[in-house]
Amino acid sequence: MSDQERAPPLPQKIEQMLTEARVILPGAQALFGFQFTMTLTRAFEQLPDDSKLIHIAALCCLALAVILLMTPAALHRLTYGGEDTAAFFVLGSAFVIAAPAPLAFAIGGDLYVAISKASDSPLLGVTLAATLFVILAALWYALPLTLRYCAVRGRLRSRGA
Repeated sequence: MSDQERAPPLPQKIEQMLTEARVILPGAQALFGFQFTMTLTRAFEQLPDDSKLIHIAALCCLALAVILLMTPAALHRLTYGGEDTAAFFVLGSAFVIAAPAPLAFAIGGDLYVAISKASDSPLLGVTLAATLFVILAALWYALPLTLRYCAVRGRLRSRGA
């Protein structure tokens, strides 16, 4: 059986892509809401200026992640009239793939702010935030790309290429 015969049909692939966006979106929206309300509290006013700026940058990253996750649904309805096209699948997938990057920056930035404040140690904040960012990047991008590369190499080897 060829790869073309095993590939799911386009409507199924599009439904999976939209579902993936729907799965990530509520968590990003909830985090965005919590982090936005934080800027309205007295505790935020008491943060050092660098922590305030990092929190605001993280908030902007969260907003970008939410926008990227919501865009495929709007494109599907408005640009493509709800039609399942290969062009929409490629474009929508690009948005869903891009969204975790700003989300990882946002989580790392807010972790820095929380740990620096709680421990009174910016160095500890940077260390743990950077570690978490590396873990997220590895799990959300490096691992999937590595597995895809290995799968492609395996298919090529099995064909004698």
